[in-house]
Amino acid sequence: MFKPFIRVLLLTVILIIIYPDYALGQEQDVTNLQWLTYADSRFDFTIQYPMNWTVQPRSDEPGTMGEVLTFHSPSLPNGQMYDIVVGQYLYSIRASESLSEWTDRYNQKAGDVFDSLTSSSLRKNIQVDNSEALFIRGASLTEFQSTNIRRGETVWFIWTNIRNSTDVMQLQIYEHMLASLKFGPQSPLTLSDISRSKFRDEPAHLPTTGAGQANLRFISWISIGSMLLLIEVFFIGS
Repeated sequence: MFKPFIRVLLLTVILIIIYPDYALGQEQDVTNLQWLTYADSRFDFTIQYPMNWTVQPRSDEPGTMGEVLTFHSPSLPNGQMYDIVVGQYLYSIRASESLSEWTDRYNQKAGDVFDSLTSSSLRKNIQVDNSEALFIRGASLTEFQSTNIRRGETVWFIWTNIRNSTDVMQLQIYEHMLASLKFGPQSPLTLSDISRSKFRDEPAHLPTTGAGQANLRFISWISIGSMLLLIEVFFIGS
């Protein structure tokens, strides 16, 4: 009597184990959430985010570089909170190389210091706003999802610590935000456009300028094959 039900249940479990993405769409449809649109005037892009999330914008103070835009989730019933971070790498991509090749070159240039802490379980080519993009799923200090997006000579990223294994609904929010990203005609295409000055590629660290003392606050460790370290630079004093 219960054999057909048991067979269906077992098949569903197997599919979820073998194909984690099979679970997507089984939770509440995120399009039913209330969404707001964040418009970034400096870098000319828009992105949607849930109304009950909070936004931590960049300071965009003169002389600062490598700052990120962060969206914070509310505290979930299990006490977990998530971040979705939008920014640009301070390392340009060559016209002749693919985004995957650039990722490997960046990793090699940055070094192997974080290799022992990071693993990637998925890497696939996708499109974001008609731009070449590379989606990466893995684990470092926590599970993460990260997408590198090619934009002219620059590479952008959208990173999150949302866990693919257990937080299906939150993962859908990340995917919706990723799909909603739209670049405007004035969106920067070079690192000089981003920094508003002449710029030299520095894959392993962020340069500091001015007389102020740099105070580095580590936000998260993320992987692009090995590991990307996001750094916010705050200048103290004058």
